[in-house]
Amino acid sequence: MTPPDQQKTLNQYDLEARQKRRASERDIGPIPAIKNLRRRRKAKGNTEYYLRTYFDYIYFNPFSNDQKYILKVLKSGVDSLGWQALAAERGGGKSQITRGFITHEVNYGRMNFVVLINANKAEAANSLENIQYMYESSELLAEDFPEICYPVMKLEGAAQRARMQICEGERTNLEWGRDIITMPEIKNSLAAKAIIMTRGIDGAIRGLNKRAIRPDNVILDDIETRESAYSVSQSRARKATVNQDVIGLAGPGKKISAVMLGTIIKKDCIIDEYTDPKRQPAWHGVRQKLLIKKPDNLEMWDRFIELRRAGQIEGDKLGKDAHLYYKKTRKKMDKGAEVSNKYRYNKEFELSALEATYVLIADMGWTDFACEYQNEPEDNTQGSVNLEIATVCKKVNHLERGVVPAWCEKLTCYIDVGGRLLHWSIVAWRQGLEGYIVDYGTEPVHSPHTGKLNSDENKESVENAIHSALVDFYTWERDNGWANADTGEVRHVDLGLVDSNWLPDPVCLFCQETRGVFRPAQGFGTGSGKAKYKQPASKGTAKTKKIGHHWYASQLPRYGWLFNLDADYFKNAVHTGFMIPEKMQGSISLYGSDPVKHRDFARQIVAEQWVREFQPGKGWSEGFVVTYRHNHYLDTVAGNYAVANMLGIKALTKTETKPTPKPTKPIKRPAKRTAGKKIKSRY
Repeated sequence: MTPPDQQKTLNQYDLEARQKRRASERDIGPIPAIKNLRRRRKAKGNTEYYLRTYFDYIYFNPFSNDQKYILKVLKSGVDSLGWQALAAERGGGKSQITRGFITHEVNYGRMNFVVLINANKAEAANSLENIQYMYESSELLAEDFPEICYPVMKLEGAAQRARMQICEGERTNLEWGRDIITMPEIKNSLAAKAIIMTRGIDGAIRGLNKRAIRPDNVILDDIETRESAYSVSQSRARKATVNQDVIGLAGPGKKISAVMLGTIIKKDCIIDEYTDPKRQPAWHGVRQKLLIKKPDNLEMWDRFIELRRAGQIEGDKLGKDAHLYYKKTRKKMDKGAEVSNKYRYNKEFELSALEATYVLIADMGWTDFACEYQNEPEDNTQGSVNLEIATVCKKVNHLERGVVPAWCEKLTCYIDVGGRLLHWSIVAWRQGLEGYIVDYGTEPVHSPHTGKLNSDENKESVENAIHSALVDFYTWERDNGWANADTGEVRHVDLGLVDSNWLPDPVCLFCQETRGVFRPAQGFGTGSGKAKYKQPASKGTAKTKKIGHHWYASQLPRYGWLFNLDADYFKNAVHTGFMIPEKMQGSISLYGSDPVKHRDFARQIVAEQWVREFQPGKGWSEGFVVTYRHNHYLDTVAGNYAVANMLGIKALTKTETKPTPKPTKPIKRPAKRTAGKKIKSRY
């Protein structure tokens, strides 16, 4: 019998033997030698040669000029650490070129950590699977890059083996996952530790890092789907991800290389915006076309399209008559035309890339072809108003601040109520709906600085603060007013509205105290987050409602009339007014002569944009979308349009002339400020 101390030694020996045996099974042994060093060196400086040599089963045609330019854009992104956006024709091979380019840069040590971002998680997984297949399937690549391909081949399709893989006694730290590749750590390998990671644009991107290393290159490849392109909310979220999360991946104080590739799906989709130098100049946008030059004999191609469509109606799916027509007259029909890729056609059914191009035009129609293959989307917003900050700033009327034009027929005011500030604007009007913004500004609301403003313990203090701020503004307006441009005579507000959406009690009490100078109002519309405005029935409502043009007033139990406004209608009037030339009906302009001073105001005016959005299964919907959270001045100017409407200011028809305004009975204003009055809830 073996003594206990010797038994222990034998057990240790067996354990060590098993460990050595397992290690030997995991050890892939020495890396084979490079078979063709000359070929490998030649491919280093020539990406096209690299792709067509090592992956000739993928890149079997010579590269077109546009495809070469895609490679140039990708390479310049790596070299310069800049941003570049490129809209390529659909089906032109940009995604496959991108994946091949990544393998080239990683293999030669030019990319340390690259993130490839696609439209969603499934597309991202597919991209990485294609890259993995390139490393697994190319025999020539395995011969010339054994330090990369040999450890991969030793996995034999079992990715889990990567965790324990050893090469000559050292772990390779190879990672072969569904969303990440970490290249094996092999001595003298340029690609050692390099990371290729894929993500969906709708997934987690912010703060990506691996082994305390941050990305140095990002490629965004087709980050939109058709559904997301037609969804304003999804497009806005993806743009925010690009601008905030993707650009910040390199870390604080560092710049990242970012290249965006895609095909324009519709007007104002992401790739359409980012390839427009006017809207996104930092991205240096470029757009490619399949049909670079149209043929000289367009009439003959019109005949080709007619023959193809007629044949399809008769059941000829291939359009044989059109094909024979082209075959007979090809020389004349080709004259003057230029396509981006002369190899892009089906040799079994087509004679040239030009014929293949016009087959697409015949089957799709020019509008869809122009968008998908020419990157020239048709503007189908159908009446959307896209107002820009610069347009608002430049709309100045050269009157001094606070001065009322001599022709003013009505002076209106609207106050937007907040927990810290009141935003207000004063507008002078005359018939024809021509408005001059006399002044705008804020009034501080001294609410508590601790706790939430809408909490139960702060509600009374906040209401008193709002009431006090409203009284302060009204007192100043009553005591000072606004000077007439010609006579210097003091003018006062004819009628004003105050937003009562949030806390109605202090607003309604204040309006009651002004004896009708100011009245409470609330807006309904898409941008406000409330329900859309609905005009009430006109019959049987005279005692309880006053109905106007896109507004109506309903009686409150204790505070009188509450004015309900169609916010969408009046905000559209604001945007349209700033786009109409000065001194024309419907136009509105700003005081002063310096457009720069109005930039903050203008930013709030364009804080909401009117859009039409297609929702699959629901059809088209339209409304305002908030693009900047501070939209207070837009609310105030829209409110002034509503007040002007209530006072009879309107656009004139062609047969109308500007009528002489009827004198209005002045409203008797309180002589003293009301203060210290406790606010009682109307509920």
